[in-house]
Amino acid sequence: MTGAVPGQAGLILHGGPSSAVPFGDGVRCNGPPAWRLPAVVVDGDGAAESALDCSVPPAGFGPGQLLPGVPCGIQFWYRDPAAAGAGFNLSDALLFTPCP
Repeated sequence: MTGAVPGQAGLILHGGPSSAVPFGDGVRCNGPPAWRLPAVVVDGDGAAESALDCSVPPAGFGPGQLLPGVPCGIQFWYRDPAAAGAGFNLSDALLFTPCP
């Protein structure tokens, strides 16, 4: 993720692809339901990343697991306290289908 607010917390959300739904100061393009990966902090350049480990929940098993051949959307939610409105925003979504 790039272009977020430096020093702010964020979450990587994933879920089934869906139509665009207004959410906070942005648009959510995954889920419902949507699951989140552990929180990360945006670096000084406005970038954040997290490895997607498919061997641990929620990506690895149970509700929220990523399944081969099942389309998924992934998106970054981050705090944006200076923005007018809800105080949080979302990145563009990445829609993909996991391979076996």
